[in-house]
Amino acid sequence: MYSKEESKLLRKEFWNTFGRISKARRKSPWLLYNTKIKDVSLKFEANREFCAVAIDIELRNEIKRHKFFDSFLGLKTIFDSEFKEELFWDKDYVLENHKVISRISYKLENVNVYRKEDWPEMFKFLFKNMKIMEYNFLEHQEIIRDFIPD
Repeated sequence: MYSKEESKLLRKEFWNTFGRISKARRKSPWLLYNTKIKDVSLKFEANREFCAVAIDIELRNEIKRHKFFDSFLGLKTIFDSEFKEELFWDKDYVLENHKVISRISYKLENVNVYRKEDWPEMFKFLFKNMKIMEYNFLEHQEIIRDFIPD
């Protein structure tokens, strides 16, 4: 078991290493928060149980967030078809800080950010699948923008 500080340093090392790999392999930075759609971002996640790429919908108003998420479901077949398995479509996903958002994600299970031997597999998964997630998001950005509730 790691102390809080050791845990923090190991996670920082993981993301710094992934950042260096990404910078070497990509000509442009990841889209992430720069989606040009308020309260919608693309995210990476890595923890003790899995790593994932995701689209997070973080509207504060639950009714508007649900409406926006339900509109995204119209693209479900298109988004799911690009991945080996179906994406996880969570209308009410609870973050570690207990904030409730809507999330569309693709996960690699049974990997651990604290096991360095898992890192190569995690890096490969994150890089490959965020490219797919990002491409699909950009390809359908105008449609997604039309989903934004009033």
